[in-house]
Amino acid sequence: WLVCNTVGDYKEAVRCSLRSLELRPGSSSYLDTLGHCYYAVGDYEKAVATQQQAVDGDPSSQQMVRMLKVFKDALEASHKEK
Repeated sequence: WLVCNTVGDYKEAVRCSLRSLELRPGSSSYLDTLGHCYYAVGDYEKAVATQQQAVDGDPSSQQMVRMLKVFKDALEASHKEK
């Protein structure tokens, strides 16, 4: 999570985040982290899909809900650029 919210090897962060979900499948917090990682590498579609899974698993997390909106806005903006 820290790497994807600061500066670092985002692709490695995605790889590590995917591995964490192998160890704890369906974890909302790990899905949230993966959503951030996808966002950091510019894969907004996967960021939205993954963050939606995180929100579905923990709908009371306002931070996750806020980030889902950020990711959706980025996806929408990227479609307008094409």
